Amino acid sequence: MQSPSALIARRRRHGPEPLPPGERRTHTISVRLNPTELALLDAKRGRLARGEWMRAALLNRWPPAAPNRIAVAQWRALARVGSNLNQIAAAINSARFSGASLPSVADIRDVLLALRSTLLAARTDEEIDQETGP
Repeated sequence: MQSPSALIARRRRHGPEPLPPGERRTHTISVRLNPTELALLDAKRGRLARGEWMRAALLNRWPPAAPNRIAVAQWRALARVGSNLNQIAAAINSARFSGASLPSVADIRDVLLALRSTLLAARTDEEIDQETGP
């Protein structure tokens, strides 16, 4: 029979791993805000809890931003091109083994050019922010 401590050690934890002892947050502060200040805090914090937002602001450690619509559309377009490239590679491999005719060089070139132009057009959120300003 297993000891209770062995059973506890095997229990799976949910959530983030505990912080090391030197980084544990043991101090609490409280702040008084008027209704206008509280509304401003709530508007800025988005989905973060108030305490999380204030800690992130203090330490200047913001969580990663969600990708914007342009970046998501670019990733989807890139995924389609990559899928097409995989289909061409699969067709080449199956044709090579079965003796069938291979795709033309022009078809392969067109897919590679589409991939190249998608990669060249893709910009990071930081690049977009630098162009548009804060």
